[in-house]
Amino acid sequence: MVNYMSEINGDIDHLIELIKTNEIYINYIKLEELLSNSDDINILIDEIKKLQKEAVNAEYKQDYEKLNEKEKTLKIKYNELNNVPLYNDYIESKEELNNLLMIIKNKFDSLVDKLVL
Repeated sequence: MVNYMSEINGDIDHLIELIKTNEIYINYIKLEELLSNSDDINILIDEIKKLQKEAVNAEYKQDYEKLNEKEKTLKIKYNELNNVPLYNDYIESKEELNNLLMIIKNKFDSLVDKLVL
C-alpha cells in the first residue's frame, strides 16, 4: 500500500512538472511577472480597488449620489485598464491556464466517480 501511494505521488509530481513546463503556464508566469513589475498598471488596479471599497461604503450608507459617482469613475478606470495590452494578455493567459487546469480537474473527477461507483 505504501509503495502504491509512493508511485501515485510520483505520478502526481510528474503531472505537476508537465504543467510547469507547458507553454501556457510558462507564458502565464512571464506575464504575471511583467504585470507585477508595471507600476502604472498596479497603481490603476489599486485605484480601482479603492473605488470599489468606496462604492460599497456608499451603498451601505445609502448615499446613492456618491455611489453613482463612484460607479462612473470605476467604469472609466476599468476601461482604462482594459485598454492596456499587457493586462489583456495576462487575463487571456490566465483564462487559458484555468481552462487547462479545469480539464485536468474534470478528468480526475471523472476518474474518481468511476472508481467510487
